[in-house]
Amino acid sequence: MRNRTRGVAGALLALALSATGVAVLASPAQAFVTGGPFLAGDWNGDGVDTPGEYDWATDTWFLRNSNTAGAANITFTYGFGGTPVVGDWNGDGIDTPGMVDMSSNPPTWYLRNSNTSGAANVTFTYGFRFAEDTVAVVVGDWDGNGTDTPGLVDMNAATPTWYLRNSNSSGTADYTFAYAGAGGSPVVGDWNGSGNDTPGFVTNADNPLWHLRNSNSAGASNVVFNYGFTYGWPLTGDWNANGTDTPGMVNNPVGATPTWFLRNANSSGVANLTFTYGF
Repeated sequence: MRNRTRGVAGALLALALSATGVAVLASPAQAFVTGGPFLAGDWNGDGVDTPGEYDWATDTWFLRNSNTAGAANITFTYGFGGTPVVGDWNGDGIDTPGMVDMSSNPPTWYLRNSNTSGAANVTFTYGFRFAEDTVAVVVGDWDGNGTDTPGLVDMNAATPTWYLRNSNSSGTADYTFAYAGAGGSPVVGDWNGSGNDTPGFVTNADNPLWHLRNSNSAGASNVVFNYGFTYGWPLTGDWNANGTDTPGMVNNPVGATPTWFLRNANSSGVANLTFTYGF
């Protein structure tokens, strides 16, 4: 997978949209967010995932090609204030933007194959909608064929249920399974270098606990570890081009530049890369 948002770009506080489309923090009782301003992807095809940020107010994407402080290397407008996602939709090795309209039922996906302004290259409906705060959007390469495709997580279920599809088209889920517990954020990545993206979950805690599973099926977590800090923004990526995805956390204090803390192993420990980026 080249969408290390992941996939969903989860947060340990929920995030809602104001009437102007600007992201605002909601009640701490809600424990996850679908989409979000902080994203990670391989924007230039070099095998390394690096930071990005999406501005809901202007639909502007700011992408950087290195895990260091500095200005965006790529800036463009795309979308309509919906749920932002990134992925390698066409298997060319480069992550590009997508937008999911969660106001429609089923949700409508708008995917673009270049990091430029323009119309969607692929449009389809997939998934379901209960209320926007109970369905999380995820993206990954579920079958290891080199392209990222859609998924949804029903957070309303007693055990969150994952619905993953292997093509960027309308249809039914290819994988349906229950995994993880309530009160946290779903994440996605290739945790063991198998070429397949599989589920993970980050609990809302003073010392966040990461639960990672190596198959798209129900069962116990294969890897569990603590990493990060309270109310950070968890995301995942291949930060060192070794073929495995590992955790990251963004600290976004009001009035300060966000700080990124990226770790190169799925284990407890300190960040291997720390830098400021974004707004």
